[in-house]
Amino acid sequence: MSDALLRFSERWHGGYHDIERIRPESLDMVEAELSIRLPLDYRQQVIEVGLPSMGLELLEAVSDAGMFAPPDLSQFLKPDEIIETTEDWRNIGLPDTLVAIASDSMGNLFCFSTGDMQHAQPTAPIYFWDHEFDDTSFVANSFSAWLERYLIL
Repeated sequence: MSDALLRFSERWHGGYHDIERIRPESLDMVEAELSIRLPLDYRQQVIEVGLPSMGLELLEAVSDAGMFAPPDLSQFLKPDEIIETTEDWRNIGLPDTLVAIASDSMGNLFCFSTGDMQHAQPTAPIYFWDHEFDDTSFVANSFSAWLERYLIL
């Protein structure tokens, strides 16, 4: 298993809040409610590490990196927020094929595609949905690969 989330947390956890511990049962609830299977690299790392909260340091690093930087990452969604955010945004434009797992500072969403989540898979690609332009773009081949983009900033 990758340790990308652990390294991400060590580098970018702002310390303003405790790291949110995640129980396997709460991810089981996400899977049941949304009729999906979360990728194993996401599931295992979130259970092992938890969900860090980011401070302004990450936003500043993304901004300083300019046009080659990934979109800013503001927050990881807790399991209940994954369900709520996905369902609420689907009512106002999020494609039915996307499941939100994080957001940027403007409310745009980082998502898995449900097409990649029908069966348990080791990894699944990450997509970015821009709510202002209703535009979806590919971000990375996996949860770990996505986090690695922030570790090189």
